[in-house]
Amino acid sequence: MGAAGPVEAEVIAYLESQIGDGYSEPGRLYLRFSSQSFTCADPHDELACGHHWEVSLQIPAEFLGPGVYALADSPIVATANSTGGGDVCEKGGGAVSGTLEIDAVDDGSVTGRLCHLRAFVLEEQILLDGMFVAPRCPQ
Repeated sequence: MGAAGPVEAEVIAYLESQIGDGYSEPGRLYLRFSSQSFTCADPHDELACGHHWEVSLQIPAEFLGPGVYALADSPIVATANSTGGGDVCEKGGGAVSGTLEIDAVDDGSVTGRLCHLRAFVLEEQILLDGMFVAPRCPQ
């Protein structure tokens, strides 16, 4: 009930063609939510060691418009990763559930809402719920 608050995470949006991995879907958009900041110079950079996490939503070009998507049963690929602390940089990935609502996509940003997003990584749970405005990396 009422207006949702902002998602408690850093967020950035970029196209698959901007990460230079040679994938077959250059129009696929990534929304990357994280405890760590990333820049458009290297938006797909690895997580640093020391209790950091990220949730990446990979949205096919044909779904880049207003809509509601259940992450467990949609064309959007949702992944979660985290790093541990200590002497060894433990890394782990896990399952993601919840809903993505896209309100608008333009050249400058993607706006929307995450509803009850849950990810389980390295015996921890990431909880994301609320509105977001993801600045897009320029092409």
